[in-house]
This record gives sequence, structure tokens and C-alpha cells, in this order.
Amino acid sequence: MIAEKNKYRFKFIYGFIIAVTVIFLFRLAQLQIVEGEKYKETANSKILQKITIPAERGKIYTNEGYTLATNRVGYSVEMYYTQMDEEKRNQMILKLTSILDKNQEEYEDEFPIIIQEDGSLIFTYELEEQKWKKEHNIPIDASARETINILRKRYYVKENISDKLALEAITKVHLNESIPISLDPKPIFTFEKEEKNWKQWHGFEKKELNYTANQSFRKLREMNKIGQEYTKQEARKILLIREKMKKQGFRSWEAIEIANDVKEETMAQIIAHQDEFPGIAVNAQPIRSYPQGSMAAHILGYISKVSEEDVAKGEYKMQDLKGAQGIEGIFEPQLKGEDGERLIVTDHRGRPKNNFEGQEKSPVPGNNVFLTIDYNLQKTAEESLEKTIKNLQKGTNGRKAANAKSGAVVVIDVNTGGVLAMSSYPSYDPNLFSKGISTEDWKKLNVLSDDPLHARPLYNNATMAALPPGSIFKMVTATAGLQEGKVGPKEYIYDGGQYPGYSGNRFRCWLRSGHGNENMAEALRDSCNVYFYEVGNRAGIDKIEEYAKKFGLGKRTGIEIGESKGNLATKDAKKQTWMYTTSNYIRNTVGITGNSTITNEYGEKQEVYTSYAIAKELFDLVEKFDKTDSNEIYSLIVKNLQKYDIRDSQHIYQIYQYVLAGKWTQADTLNTSIGQGGNSFTPVQMANYIATLVNGGKNYKVHLVDKITTSEGEVIEQVEPEVINEIKIQPENLEAIKQGMKMVTMSGGTGAGDFMGFPHDTIGVGAKTGSAQYGSEGTDAIAWYAAFAPYKKPEIAVVAMIVQGHSGGYAGTVVRDIMDSYFGLNEKEQQEQNKKQQKLEYKSINIKLNE
Repeated sequence: MIAEKNKYRFKFIYGFIIAVTVIFLFRLAQLQIVEGEKYKETANSKILQKITIPAERGKIYTNEGYTLATNRVGYSVEMYYTQMDEEKRNQMILKLTSILDKNQEEYEDEFPIIIQEDGSLIFTYELEEQKWKKEHNIPIDASARETINILRKRYYVKENISDKLALEAITKVHLNESIPISLDPKPIFTFEKEEKNWKQWHGFEKKELNYTANQSFRKLREMNKIGQEYTKQEARKILLIREKMKKQGFRSWEAIEIANDVKEETMAQIIAHQDEFPGIAVNAQPIRSYPQGSMAAHILGYISKVSEEDVAKGEYKMQDLKGAQGIEGIFEPQLKGEDGERLIVTDHRGRPKNNFEGQEKSPVPGNNVFLTIDYNLQKTAEESLEKTIKNLQKGTNGRKAANAKSGAVVVIDVNTGGVLAMSSYPSYDPNLFSKGISTEDWKKLNVLSDDPLHARPLYNNATMAALPPGSIFKMVTATAGLQEGKVGPKEYIYDGGQYPGYSGNRFRCWLRSGHGNENMAEALRDSCNVYFYEVGNRAGIDKIEEYAKKFGLGKRTGIEIGESKGNLATKDAKKQTWMYTTSNYIRNTVGITGNSTITNEYGEKQEVYTSYAIAKELFDLVEKFDKTDSNEIYSLIVKNLQKYDIRDSQHIYQIYQYVLAGKWTQADTLNTSIGQGGNSFTPVQMANYIATLVNGGKNYKVHLVDKITTSEGEVIEQVEPEVINEIKIQPENLEAIKQGMKMVTMSGGTGAGDFMGFPHDTIGVGAKTGSAQYGSEGTDAIAWYAAFAPYKKPEIAVVAMIVQGHSGGYAGTVVRDIMDSYFGLNEKEQQEQNKKQQKLEYKSINIKLNE
């Protein structure tokens, strides 16, 4: 009975299961077959997008609040991921670029295959290689190996010198620009290497790496399903956008920027035809703006595209820009801000459907940076520097320096170290970088040379151009001599036209007949070389080095932006230079390789090239050797080199010459005393040295930033003056130096011409001119002009430098213009002119009334 009941129960359960299964299968069929398209459309139409809300970048102001860097609203065309047929995507891309081209919008075009006027295709890499060869008189069909041989022969490079050293030497000595040849593993033009890397990135097989531009273009058309119905021009438009997509990676949560800062009509046309542009959106974006144009460009720096490394760290998106140089670069963390974001759902055409409630994160604006720069002083400095250099080129006012093409000027508050003005010429407009600089503009600005004689717009001559200071260094020698009691303020030294013990043109005074008897102030007024040769010789190089370092020379000033530490001529510096030369010769010519361990200057064990260890041993031995006879020194070197099996007489003699060249001599001391020899400093270093001198000996850390505030104005960092070092200068010694500098600007002084009419009695000014030799014999001198004012209680120090400015006094115009601006003398002159004009007008009116 129980079994019978269970039998019916199991039948019921089986029937129920079968019924549920049938209903489930029926519903599944209905969903997938009958209503499949409907639900597919619904699923495809709902795409989650993460929209970035860009943070407003912090602003940069002058000390009075004038805006140097700010932001404006622009509109960018962006592409989001959408599921669609690739052929349809090509059609959409072409329609989009047609609108952009019609409205003359600029958008990035880095696709390296271009269509020439005759319709043929060519790689940009090939064009760049041809251009370089033409510029350097190399046959167009020459290979990298053949090019190296041509250059070696042209510049007389010996056969025993390796290709690597040969190219380095030719680059530094002859071309002053990099040679586009890679030696790893065999000679190849970098243009060709870049082309192959590009092909590999696109997935070309090894056998396809030698494809021509035509073959490569055809392959890419096939890969991206660009049919023959498209012309070459149309296909290239599609490929350049697809290249951009490939570079960034097409991710659903991040947009690809196609064009930025587009016109309103472009924005309107895209929005009006939104159905034709699935995944395309026009969004508001802050665009970096520099309302003063090129003013303070080298201080501000610029912004540039982020690197792949930045993106990989998660700090930036691929289309972001970041501070690259100057204040923009150094203070990137403070200026950047924090982007916000929101999540939205879009349909299959990329149109927003709804927001995720509560999922929005508001952006946080960047902090603002206030500089120590004075707006009017900066404006005057830039205008005067450019005008002066252009006038020198033309020979205006009887001053001719045709080769003057670059320079700098720095103004420092002597009591704080704050920079009031800093200008470098030639300059550039940082607005060019705000949307991503074009390749053409970049090539114009990015002059590939390390030679200071070349005019380089992106190079900050004020902080980076370390050049011989010439006679404006003489105050260092003066301080060392006076403070160490080697010369008295009123003591006379006779200048007969040449320093005793030398003949010919060596160590002559610039005034061939000599200045006769002169004391400190008079020698500074006349820039008497013989006087300072004697003072320097008495003080000695060690004391000159000591005081130069106290003035901050030969080391960085601490300024926030990039700077060179320059070079202070010292015994150790000269020795080190020639030790490296000797080491290179022993390693590369003699052939001694491998590593050895030495004890360095800090008493620590250090692994170095064996060649360097040998060179150091030789220089240390000769330095301790108490005999000066050259034959005995030669014998010492021979004996020491035999330990390392160096017996070739030619090698030994060359090493001997290098060791002798590294010894410090009296001639080195004399050269250093007047700012020549191995001395080279930047304008900002020289300005801070003058500031340190005239403020009584306080060497301040140079700074450009006054304070940092939040976007709402709350001060989060206030920069205070910082004394790095202090020199004790006896009042009578300082007064003698200042008096000499004052006399420079008075009648009979070397810098008097530019300070005629200056209120010497009420304000007073001190200065020093310098004409420094640099480069080959045919190169014009570097023109330096250093000054301070007021005379009794100095407030500012100004140093102007003009590369190949011919004579120190020629830079004086810039300094005078800045002094007039700082003390408001131009305003007074303008007021006087206005009064005269008013009197003439009143007189004219009275005449008419009387008539």
C-alpha cells in the first residue's frame, strides 16, 4: 500500500520537473530567438563610462599679483569606446576629420608616412635623414658606415680612435650637435632605427621591416579594413586617428582626445550630428594660458605631454599635460590639483542616458604660486635686453657687435636673495605648449647644441650659461687681497703695461701703455689688469678660491629652477680635468682596461677604471715631488709607468705632457685673478655675488617663489630669506671696493657712458664692466656689466651678460634701463615731458586767443 502511494508521488514529481523544464526552455527560446534582437540592443545600449572632471591648474602670479599663468575654458573632441563594426568606425573617423579640416582645426598628426606633391608616399624618417645629410654635405645615398668614414676623414680623426670616441669628438669640437648615428650593434642612422621600431610596434614581421612607405601603407590599410573606396588622403586621415587610438590604448573608461580647444562652430556641428558620431563627445577642458605671452618664459617653463611612465604610475591619463620646465615643472605637485570623476551610462552611440547617483567626485584645484618677480622690472628687463642685442647687431649708437645673438639679465634684492627680474634672450611663448606643441614649432625652438655661442630659445642663459666672468670677478681678488692683508686700500701698485716677468702679449694690461701708479679704487675704475695680477699673486690661488666660494661661486645658488653650478678655477679642478684626460688616453690608446680600487678624497674605498687609478697615482706623486726640474719629473713618470708595463716612448711622453699640463702654475693664478682661465659662472651666480658683496657679506639663497596659497587664498607656505654663508669684510675694505665701483660709472670710468645723467648724488650707483674671452680667436668677447644701487644702502644688484657682446660696457644699457625703472626715473622724465607739452599747448592756445 505504501509502495503504491510512493509510486504516484514519484510520477507527480517527475511530471512537475518536466513541466518546469518545458516552461524554462520555452522562455529561453522566446528570449534568445523571438526577442533576442530587442534585448541585444538593450544590452549594447547600456555602457558604463567613467568621465574625468579635470582639476583647474594652480595659477602663477608676480609679487604684486599680476597673472603670469592661468587657465581658460576650451572644448576638446574626445572619443569613447563603443562596440561597432570597424568599417563603420572608419567612416565615422573620416566624417569627423572632415569637419575638423573644414573648420581649420589643429590636431596632432604624427603618422610617419606622408603624401608628397606628386602623390608618392615617403617616411618622415627618410625625409629627416635626407635633410640632415644635405645640411652636413653628406651624399644622400651614403650609409651610416660610409657617413662615419666621411666625417672621420673630414675632421682628421686618427685610425686608432674608435668610432664612439670619434663621433663624440666631432660632436663636441666641430658640429656642436648630436650625430644621428647609433653604433649598437652596428652603425645605423637613428632615423632608420626609429622607422623599424615603429613597424615592429605595428606588428610587422621581421621580413616586413624593410618595407617601403608604399608597402607599409598598404599593409596598414589591410590591417585596419580601409577599403579601396577611400583615397590615399582619406586613408591617411583614418590611419593617423587610429595611430592615436593605438598609442593610448582603447579603454572603455578613458577617452582619447582627438582635438582640443576647438572653435564653437566645430563643437556645434558635431553636437548637431551626434547620431553620426557614436562615442564622440565634446567636453569642456581647462587650457593653460599665459596672458603676458613670452614674459618670464624661462622662469615659468612650460607644460608638455606626460610620459608612458607617468601613466603607468596611475598619476596621469595619456592625453594629460604636466609641468616640464621652470616653475611649472618644479612645482608640478602643488600646481596640478586633483581630478574629479563621475560615472554615467551611455547608449550604443555614446549618448549619456543617466548618471550614477552619489558616484561623482569633485575636482580639487591646484595651489597658486606667487613669485618674487616685479612685473614692471621684468617687463623692462626683457624689452631692454632684446632691444640692446638687436641694436648691437645693427651698430646703433656707435656700438657694433654683429654676432651678439643671446644674453641674460638678473636683478636680485640684495637683502633677501629674492629675484626681482630675470630675462634670457632669445625667448619663446609658452602658449605654444598649452595644447601640445607642433613638431614644426618644436624644431624651431629646440636648438640641438651645447655651445653657449648658439642662440637657443629654450635655454635659460640666466641660470644655465656658465661663461668666463672677466673683470667683474676682480672684486673677489680685491676682497681676498684686502682681507688677508696682502694689499692696503690706499696702497699703490705700478702698472707699466705688462706684468713683470712676462713678455710679448702675455699678461699685458688692456691699456698697452699702462695706468701707472693706482690704488684699489682707481684700479677698479680703470679695470687695471696688472694691478689685479699683482694682488692675485700676493693672495695666492688658495685664498682666491676660499673667498670665491664664500661669495657662492662655483656652486649652485639654490634657485628653484634648473641651474648650472659653473666652474671655479682651482688646483684640484685643473688636476682632475687632466687626470681624466690621462685616464682616457691610458685606457683607449695604451689599451689598459679593467677596474681597480683606490682610496678617494673622503678616505673611502672606491672602484674605478685601472687607467684612472694609474693616472691618479702619477698626479699624486708629481704633486708631492719637491723638485721642479722637468727631466727629473720625466724620470719619475717613466719609473712609475714601468710597473704597468708601459714602455712605449711615445705613450710615455704623451702621458708626461698631460701630467705637466695638470700642474698649477703662476700663470694660472694670474689668469684666475682677472676672471679668465678656468673660471665660468652664470649670470644668477654673478648677481648673487654682487649682492653678497654690497650687503656687507651675507650670501643669501637665491629664490623665485615668495609664497604658495590655496585656490581660495590661504597661505600654506611663505618663503623666508635664508643666509647660506656670511663673509666678514672690514668696513674700510668694503668702502674701497664700493668706491672703485662708483668711480666706474663716473666720468673717466669704464662704464660711465650709460650712467650720464643718473642722480649720483641722491641715489648713487656702483658698477663693474667685464669683457671675457671665450672660444676661438675670432669669437667676440662676452660682455658683462654688474651694478648695484643705491650706493649708501644698496637694495638691488643687477648683472647683464651678452654673448659675443664685444665689450663689457655694451651691456650697460640694459642695466641703466633697469635702474631707471626701479627708481621710477622714467616716470619722472615722462612727467617732465608732459609738463613741457602742456606748456606748449597753453602757449599755443594763448596765441590763438590773442589773435
